[in-house]
Order: sequence, then structure tokens, then C-alpha cells
Amino acid sequence: MKTRTGNVALVVVLLLGAALRLAYISELRRDPFFFSPALDAELHDYWARGLAFGAWGVPADRTDPLIRTTPYFRPPGYPYFLAAVYKTTGGDPVGARVFQFAIGLASVVLGFVLARKYGGLATGLLCAALMATSWNLIFFEGELLDSVLLAMLTPASILLVSTAGRRGDATAILAGIAIGAFALVRPNAMALLPAAACWLFWVRRTRQPGGKAWKAPALLLLGGILAIAPATLRNHSVFGEWIPISANGGINLYIGNNPRADGVHAGIPDVESLAGIRGWTCFDYPRVVAGLSREEGRSLRYGEASRIWARKAWTFIAGHPGRFLELTARRLALFLGPAEPGDRDLDLTRAASPLLRAIPGRFPWFLAAALVGVACALIDLRAPRSKPESAPSGRGELLTLLILFAGVYVATFLPFFFNARYRVPLLVILFVLAADAVVRVARFAAQRRTRSVGACLAGFGALVALGSVNFAGYRADAGEWHYQRANAYRDARRPAEAIREYESAIRSSPRSVEPRRDLALVVRDQGRAGEAMRLLREALEIDPRAFETRFDLAQLLATGGRFEDASTEFERVLAEEPRHAHAHLSLGTTLLQLGRPADAMAHYAQAEALAPRDPLVAFVVGRALVGQGRTAEGAARLRRAVELAPDFEAARRALASLGG
Repeated sequence: MKTRTGNVALVVVLLLGAALRLAYISELRRDPFFFSPALDAELHDYWARGLAFGAWGVPADRTDPLIRTTPYFRPPGYPYFLAAVYKTTGGDPVGARVFQFAIGLASVVLGFVLARKYGGLATGLLCAALMATSWNLIFFEGELLDSVLLAMLTPASILLVSTAGRRGDATAILAGIAIGAFALVRPNAMALLPAAACWLFWVRRTRQPGGKAWKAPALLLLGGILAIAPATLRNHSVFGEWIPISANGGINLYIGNNPRADGVHAGIPDVESLAGIRGWTCFDYPRVVAGLSREEGRSLRYGEASRIWARKAWTFIAGHPGRFLELTARRLALFLGPAEPGDRDLDLTRAASPLLRAIPGRFPWFLAAALVGVACALIDLRAPRSKPESAPSGRGELLTLLILFAGVYVATFLPFFFNARYRVPLLVILFVLAADAVVRVARFAAQRRTRSVGACLAGFGALVALGSVNFAGYRADAGEWHYQRANAYRDARRPAEAIREYESAIRSSPRSVEPRRDLALVVRDQGRAGEAMRLLREALEIDPRAFETRFDLAQLLATGGRFEDASTEFERVLAEEPRHAHAHLSLGTTLLQLGRPADAMAHYAQAEALAPRDPLVAFVVGRALVGQGRTAEGAARLRRAVELAPDFEAARRALASLGG
């Protein structure tokens, strides 16, 4: 295929990719997560807006993650990228997605260049077509997640390392910087630095036996260190700890290896006792560290906390080696299997999208085709005479690098847990190898090598059948999927859609507490207090220990003037979770209504001790003190509330009324 024709074909592929992405934007604008991101995406959005606009006000019902005053808990690469996007687009959600789709198309070009280098022009074009039309990549480019950068950094890193095997030492530094940038987005990629250095040493030593084969690998490692150094220095400057990138390695290891671990979900058994919450997000990590500090009897830094989590994980592994092997096997089966679990289950999300479900392609297809391509390439390398004349030189070296990147990357996740977005880099590599396999089979057919065509197709069919078996036993949770959508609709202030999704979640998971609890809060805000109380009581019948649900019931009773019943329920909350600061706070307010000021102040004191930096606690206690005539003490608490939350208007007004 002539170069000019190839360029035209690439432009057509890019136009097709752009058309699909523009069509997907119209779908996204109706998606509840478009304006109300959840879980990791919510933290990324908050972090990026803080960096771009100084908007560090914590979202409702979230704990301050203390990003500015603690070491990075999550890797900073994507939030800083998103901050730059927001700065460029003014923080517009549509503009941000358009920008990310443009990055996705740039990744298509990089994939084309890498695949062309590996297998020739036809392979490059087919790889570009696979990337441009991949429903996985299109979906992730529309999310506020790191996958959009991983899809770009994967081919960029491999191309630079491959080029460093042939060219000057400056390219080796650039290759190291690219892998370092990869690690700033996904810290597991730090393992790629020594792997790439070893490959580079091997290639340089093979090509120049008498040269200094060590120089390029050393420069590659130097480039990686230079890339991550700003994050390391920043972590040390804010907290005095030498944390290379982020402090989540220890807790992630514990998530993957604890008595409740299942290889997918991010729950850990200690959260409830440590932080007084049943589920957690990255917003809650300061509370988790504070709870771990209480357990250890000393104030912990993030690096120390990470080491304690890692120690807990290794203790579990040493005590349960069989379970560890079972979990590792399940994680590998998930990484190579047909299921698409994630923050939002991709299989269910795809089924709900007219565009995504219309695009064919499943992970087992690409894995099977890639393995066929690798097998054919290895046969070529063992029998050079069968090598096509059009095959590029250095093919064996590049194949080794592709396999090395894929193998090391997958291996770094096996001790932790699986999420479909983690295999985006692997998917890009598979596209390169799968495209080459298709081109080879087409060439065999053109040459009428029917036995070769038959062998490739038979191998592909067998591998697809094997890869489509759900060895991990993962099943999508429709109840959780509807529940997440309901929360997003609620946060977007679309109560009708939220109620519909909560009801779907309850139908899908009849024994689930959380959808009933949150549905109760939505209908309460709609003025349907009786229905809200019924839902909360139903939830408590399912799980009497659900103290947050009981807290909501107590709040509802207090709002309705049933103070005796409310105080009883608050006391039951505290019996279940004595460190629930807001339960102490609300019980104190309820006891004031019952004419028991001494008991009320005792609970207020408990609330202040448990949450000394909570502006709501300072505000409520301040108002109570003013109400009892202790104006100076009350004013001090109100000033504290304003200091903690300068945009706390109610506290400002209360303080102003005192002339403060």
C-alpha cells in the first residue's frame, strides 16, 4: 500500500473515530454521571477544579481529602492534566470531554505509528481502526478517569523505548520521561522502568557488542526519576515524607488481601471500626488515617499508614497462602477474561448505550487474535525464510518489547484488585498484535495457503471460546449499577430520575439497605416524611446494625418533633458507633429540646473531641452556647467555624449578629 493512500486511509479512520465520539457526546449529556461524577471521577473533578480555579469547597456529604496539606494519596498525573483541560475550557464538562476525545484520536495516531513500525502499513491502519472504533476506549475517553492518558502513554512509551534501541542517548532520556509520566498516572508503571532498561541493554549489547550498552539504560532510568521527582519533592515539602508518587500502595495491597477481599471491590474490614463509616471513597482517607492513628496510639503520617496497611496485607498472605493464591488466580482470570467490572460495570453501561452496544468487539476477541499473531510472529522468527518481505526490520526486538510491557504491566496488578479500566494499556498492545494477525491471515488467504488460514482461524476460535469462559465467576450487580445512577441523579438535583433508579435498585437487590436509605432521603426532601420513615424502618429490619440509617431515622423523628423517640434512636446509633461525631451533636441538640442542658453539653463536648476540624460541629455548639447565655464561648466557636469554612454563610451571619 502506497504511503499517500495510507495517509488518506488514516484520515478516514480518524474521521470515523471523531464521528463516533461526537455521537457519544450527545448520549453523555443525558447520562447522570456527566455532570455528577462519582467515586474516583468525583475526586479527580474536585482536585482539578481546585488546582485550576482555587475552588476547594468540599462537595456536600464529603470529607475534606486534605489534598493541599498531605502527600498525594492518589497519583497526581491525571488530576493535573484535567486541571489544565479545565483551565483551557473554563471547566465546562462538554469542553473537557471534547478535549479528551481529541487526546483519544491522538492515541489512535500513536497506535498507528507503533503498529506500522511492528507490522507495516496495513497493520498500522487496522490497529488505528480498532482503536478509533473501540467502545472501551470511547467510553473511557468520556469519563474523568486516567484511562484516556494511559491509552496515549502506552504507545508513546513503547515507541520511544524502541527508538532508543537504535538512536542516540537523548531518546533514552525521553523514553524514561514517558514511562515516568505513565507512572505519575498509574504508579504500577514504575516497574516498567527497570524492565525497559533491561530490554534496552539487551538490544544495545546485541547491536553494538563493543559499545557502552549500559549508558542508554542508565539514561532511561534517569529520565524516569526526573519525571517523578516533582511529585516526590512536593510530598516531602508538605509532610516531610519521601513518598515517590502516592501513598495508596499499602491500602491497595490490603484491599486485595484481607478476609473480605474478592479481587474486585475496594472494601476493607477495618473501615467501620476505624472511621465510623461502612463504605469509603478517597475523600474519606484522612478519616481512615485518623482512625488508624487511634488504633496505633500515635499520630501517623501517610507513609507510615501505608506501611501499616501493607503489613496487615502481608500478615494475611502469610497466614492464608491458599486464599492468596486463589485471589491472585481470580485477579488474573479477571484481567484476561470476558467480564468488565469497574466503578460502573461496563457490561451494564454498554447495554444501556445505543451507540456503545452497536459497536462489536469483546476483550476475548482481541486477546485471541493477539495470541494468534504472536504465534505466527514466533514461527517467522524461528524460520526466517517464511518472513514476509514487507515485514519491518527489528520485528523480533519490538515483539519482545510489546510482550515485556504487557507481561510486566499485568503482573504489577495481580497482588491488588481488578478494574476494567486498568487493562486499557494492555488493550492497546493487543490491538497492535491483533491487527498484525488479521493482516497475516489475509496475506495467507491471498497466497492460497489454506492450511495456514485454517490453523489461524481454528486457533482464534478455540482461544475465543476459552477466553469467553468466566473462570473468575464474576457477575454484574444490577442493583449496585442502578444505585450508583440514582446517586448521580440525586447529586444532579433530578429527583424524579433518582427515585426511579433507586426503585430499580431495590427491585434488583431486595435485601440491600443503601438504596432504601437514600431513597428515603430523597422522598423526605420531597415532603413525603411518612414514606421516608417507612423506608428507613424497612432498611433497619434488613440490617439493625446499619447505624447511618438509624441516624437518618433519628434525624427525621427530631425534625418531626418526636424528641423522646429521636433521643432513643441517637443513643442506639452511639451504642453501635460511639465515635459518630454527628450523632453526639444531634443528640445534644435533641436533649436541649427535652430540657436536659447538662447532658446536651456533654454530648457536644464529645462531638468536638471527635471532630475538632468540623465546621458544622463548631457552628452548632457555638449557637447552643450563645443560647445558654455563654456568649463569649459561643462566639469563639462560631469564629472557629468560619475559620474552618470561610464560605459557611450561616456561621458568618450568626457571628455578625453578635457583633463579631
